[in-house]
Parts: sequence; structure tokens; C-alpha cells
Amino acid sequence: QRRVAWGHLVFFIFSLFYTGRQWTWRFNEFMRLTFLKVLLLALSSLYIPIGAATFTIFNCNTIECPAGTRIPSKGMSLVLNSTMGKCVPCEFAYNQTCPSSLQSMCLGMTDDRLETDMYIGCEGMKNFFWPAGGLVMIFFLLGVPLLFFWEIRASTRLLMDDFPIKELTQHDSETQAEFDQRRWETKVLMCDNSARFLFDAFEFKFRYMRLMLLIQKLIVVFTSVFVIRYGDLSPRFIVLGTSLAVHFIVSVVFIAFRPFLLNIHDNASAVLQSCLCLVIVVAIVIAAGVDVPSEVLTATMSVNFIVPGLVFMFGLVYYCFNRQREAKEAEDEMLRRAEIEAGLEDLQVEKGEVVCVPGEVQNPLTVSSPTITGKKRERERVRRIRIREKIRRDLQREMDDLREAQMDSDVHIDQRIQRLLRVFLMLGGAFATLALGLCILGLWSVQKTDLRSSVNNATMVTSKQIASYPDWPEFTSSCCCAASKSAVDLELGSTGPRDVEIWMCGNGVVQERIRSIAMYNSTSGKSYLVDGFSMRPMCSASFSSGCAVSPVTGTDMLTYGCTGQNIPQAPTHLW
Repeated sequence: QRRVAWGHLVFFIFSLFYTGRQWTWRFNEFMRLTFLKVLLLALSSLYIPIGAATFTIFNCNTIECPAGTRIPSKGMSLVLNSTMGKCVPCEFAYNQTCPSSLQSMCLGMTDDRLETDMYIGCEGMKNFFWPAGGLVMIFFLLGVPLLFFWEIRASTRLLMDDFPIKELTQHDSETQAEFDQRRWETKVLMCDNSARFLFDAFEFKFRYMRLMLLIQKLIVVFTSVFVIRYGDLSPRFIVLGTSLAVHFIVSVVFIAFRPFLLNIHDNASAVLQSCLCLVIVVAIVIAAGVDVPSEVLTATMSVNFIVPGLVFMFGLVYYCFNRQREAKEAEDEMLRRAEIEAGLEDLQVEKGEVVCVPGEVQNPLTVSSPTITGKKRERERVRRIRIREKIRRDLQREMDDLREAQMDSDVHIDQRIQRLLRVFLMLGGAFATLALGLCILGLWSVQKTDLRSSVNNATMVTSKQIASYPDWPEFTSSCCCAASKSAVDLELGSTGPRDVEIWMCGNGVVQERIRSIAMYNSTSGKSYLVDGFSMRPMCSASFSSGCAVSPVTGTDMLTYGCTGQNIPQAPTHLW
């Protein structure tokens, strides 16, 4: 609240000055003119990231762990390697007094888990998160293309029917389609409505091409995020093959139909799509295990980065040059029309016709006289200059009136877009509220992780160390221990937990106890192990002589240590 109050105070002080009010007005005008464009660009930019995140909710994979292994719990300290797969060893140590009902926990597991996070089960996603994701897909993934379709249809219809331009004449050799395309190019060049970026780069018959490019990106992202498995075929080849097919089809469309207004856009798009196809082909060859020379890889990466950069720079220069050329052509056209009008007036003078210039009374006999003195000739020259200036002012006034009418037409189109966006956002708010409510219910209903780790040994509470049991004997009699070993390579200097006890308890808790840690030696460049086996053997229910873990009376705290033995303090916390 203080920050809001300070903000209002600063804004009030800023508004006391003329310059501050002027900047505030400019900002409001800027937001009024550009808000719709920014909103449409934001929808277009967020479409692919939101679609990718939505697909991951439905991307489930069945994980099968054979006997002697189990699916790891979320947050487990074990470091898995490629040979372990997605299952962790689960073999109970001998000579334990754990209940027999827990022995089935290491007989194998089969469960559906999310592809992006194997610790999240799909069974808990179906009731709430899947319906929420379905609402997002209906509203956003299907709603945004429909919104763009309606905006393009409404905007282009108003543009072709109501947007004013200088009258164009259809040539005798020109078909109606060619004449409509020429009108389209002229109107697209002159308009400045909020939805222009959706269609201004394409020819009239390809004005919906932006939707095809949006669907193209969505298909590529879908196959990249949503892992598809088909028989023995690797999902990697499915993703790359689908991407290659999509980009190849789009490149063929660009080359065959050339949908853009400018040839440079057609050529640049075809080149970029071809570069993407080349990169995907190289990726497929690498995925197949073929040894690709480094020169080929370097050339491919160079093409992938240099060509788009060159196309962007050339396009930017061409755009700036084209805008200057169009402005100069408009000025030259106005001058040409002024000269033509002035020439017609001169012709009238030579024929003896009356030329009326405001503020001057002309004598027809003087104008039609065959002999004109020097003074009269000067008067004729002045008259012609005044005629040219009057014509130029009339042409400029005509252009200003035309531009004002075009701005009114753009405002009318923006108002139509506002109505469409208002309906879309109202429906989107309802869908988003329902999706958010389902997600909140899902978070409440999903069980928390059953794993409790002993990594933070500074917190010596029973809930963190012995799965909320009151003392060590009851913990060992209610839980079964399985010894596990992380994929920590001491020769390579890896660090982290090495030997880990996984205690599976009758209360549903999986208590993880780290027994050894790999530490890095900067002198040798290798790692060495620090363990607590001198205090208690691996998965043993009994401590060494003189060592014990005892509860603190009246609290849920534990104390641990050894008496009469010289055990280093560092390994002691790995009990």
C-alpha cells in the first residue's frame, strides 16, 4: 500500500508541471493508438509457448520397473546413469526386522508418469489438470486462430469496400483479379489499422497465410514436446521426420505459389525454409549414428546463423529504402499533377480562354492579343506561377482530405477489432477462471511427495530423520531398508551422495539416509569418499559400540554421537 501511495504522489507531482502533463498526454495517446497492436502481437507471440506447456500435461509415458527395482520418489538424491534407466535398485538388506507387508514394494512397479517429469503420476492429473488443459486448448489453441481468422476477414472486407484511395483505372489488358490485386496492394500500403500485420505481407488471395504459418509452428512444437512412440522407432526420428515434412511442404508452397507481395519476401522465406530442411536432414543423419565430418557440421551451423542474419539485414535496408522511395514517388506524383494542371491552364491562355485567378480581374482582349509586351509577359508569368501554387494547394488539400478519410476508415476497422477482442477476452476470462479453479483443486488433491531426505542434518527432528517415528528401534521395526548406490565417478572428480539408504516405512513415508558423500580433491583432481559406516554399517539396525541415536525427552528432537571412540565429526552426521 505504501508503494501505491508513493506512486500516486509522484504522479501527482509530475502532473503539476506543464512538461509532465504533456508527457502524460503523449503516453496516453501512444497507448490508445498502439494498445490493440501490442495485444495482438502478444497473443501471436505467446501462442506457441502456451501451446507447448499445455501439451506437456497430456504427455504420459508408462514406466515399467522389473523386480528388484522401483520408480524413484521425487527429490531423491540418487544420481541415475543411462544403464539404470528410470528405475532405482530396490533390494532389501538381510537380517532386518521390517514387516513382511512391505516386501512387495521391491517386486516391481508399473505406472503412468509425465514424460517431462517422471515423478508426477498421470493418475493424479486426470481429474483436474487434464480438464484445465482441455479448457486452455479450446480457448487459446483453437480460439486464437479463430480470432485471427475473424479479424482478417472483417478487416480485409472493410478495407476493400470502404477504405478510400485515389481512383484507379482498370486497363484493357488487365483481368478483374489483377485489378483487385492492384487495388489490394494500394490499400494495404495506405492503411494503418491494428490488424494490418496479420495480412499486409501477403497477396489478396493468400491473406490467410499467417494462420497457416501459425499452424505450422504448432505442429512442429506438438511433435517436439509430445513424445510419440511407435513400435521400435525412436521418438527422436518421429520428431525430426515430422519437422522435415512440415518445413518441406511449407517451402514448396512458398516456391510454387509465392504468396507474399514482395519478391524479396518470397525468396527470403523459401531460402530460410530450405535452410531449416537442411539442418533437420543433418540432425537425422547424426541421430542415425552416421559419423558426420566436423566441416559439414560447421558449415551447417554457419548457414543456420549467417543466412537468417543476412536476410534480416538486407530486408531491413530494403524496407527503409522502399519507404523513402514511396515517399519520393508520392511527392513526384503531386508535382507531376500540378505541372499537368498548370500546362492545361497555359493552353487555355494561348487559345484566348479566360483563366480566373482569385484576386485578379482579367481582360479577355488582353489575353487573346497576338502581341504581348514585356510588362504583360511578366504579368502572364506571375499569373502562371500563381496558378501552379493554387493547384498545388488544391492537390495538397485533396491529399489531406483523403488521408483524413483513410484514418477514419482505420478507426472504423479498429473499432470492429475491439468488439471481436472484447468478446474473445470475456470468454477467455471465463475459461481461465474455470481452469485456474481446477488447477487449485488439483494441487489440494494431489498427495505430497512421500520422500524425506536426511541431507539437512542440522534439523535433527524425527520427521526429517526417522520418518516421524518416536525412536530408532520403532523406526527400524516399521521400515525396510534397501541399499542404493549413485552413479558418482570418483576418477572424474564427481561430487555428491554415493551410498544411500532407502527406508520404506509402513506409514507410507520413504526415508532417504545418505551414508557416504564424494568430496573433490583439488590437488589430485579426483574425488574421495567420506562415509559414516564406522558409526553404523549400511542398512544396519544396530549402531557400533558406544554410538547411539536417542530422542530428547518432551520434544521431537534427536541427539546422536559416539562415546569412547575417536570418530571424526565429518562422518558422524552420516549415521
